[in-house]
Amino acid sequence: METQFVVCIQCGQEFEFPPDEQARYLDRGFDAPRRCPACRRKKSKYSGNGPERRRNGKKRDYRMKYE
Repeated sequence: METQFVVCIQCGQEFEFPPDEQARYLDRGFDAPRRCPACRRKKSKYSGNGPERRRNGKKRDYRMKYE
């Protein structure tokens, strides 16, 4: 395999998809990534800034409601 260059569908930047990552994706049965690493981090459930959830703590605490 050789290094592929893919254009991100979100920001339009070209990013590198190296052979070691290609093999990892193929072994796990995943398709090639369509977003660059930065856009994948933004889209992920957790941001790169720590364990904060995307919902920003809006989840209700039902135990407090019924105590």
